[in-house]
Amino acid sequence: MTSLAAVGAAVAAALTLGQRDGRRWGIRRRAQSVDANPYRGDVVHEESEQGAPWLIRGAASANAAWGVVTMLIFAPAGCLLFLMAGDAPLFVILLAVVVLSGFILSVRLMGSAGLLLHKRVDVIRKTVRWSLGHHLAVALLFGIGSWGVIPHEPALGLLPSIPAAFGLFLAVLLRAAAKRAVDVERA
Repeated sequence: MTSLAAVGAAVAAALTLGQRDGRRWGIRRRAQSVDANPYRGDVVHEESEQGAPWLIRGAASANAAWGVVTMLIFAPAGCLLFLMAGDAPLFVILLAVVVLSGFILSVRLMGSAGLLLHKRVDVIRKTVRWSLGHHLAVALLFGIGSWGVIPHEPALGLLPSIPAAFGLFLAVLLRAAAKRAVDVERA
């Protein structure tokens, strides 16, 4: 229940920050006619702050939530698997590296929401590379390692590939949002 509340808080914070920091994302101008009479009428321009685009808010909140889920569920599950996998030393060493990478990545993903909304695209690109590498390593480690470590049920070793694929999707989404932030900056 606590992890569900943490995920909800991460999503809500990113969506709220994306709407609140409207000045950073530009001003929307809308023309309105004051009077229908062509001789006495005039056009008035109404200005309002424009929040972050939905792609950016969605990517920020999804990656912040994924960081919370990684921190609270996947990385601790990797620690438990690390304690149970004893016969394959290479698998155990690689698993330790992937679990440590998962803890670090989770912190970076949680911070990516604020960084993306504040247009710190250089740091976001590093996080995207880290996320792509980490999730590919998880998929390969369990895909290849499942045949030797879990000999009775090798299909169970492929289960971590499902969240790894979702993490890859979120990394690609984060990259697209960073590109969109650069495009908004240029416009």
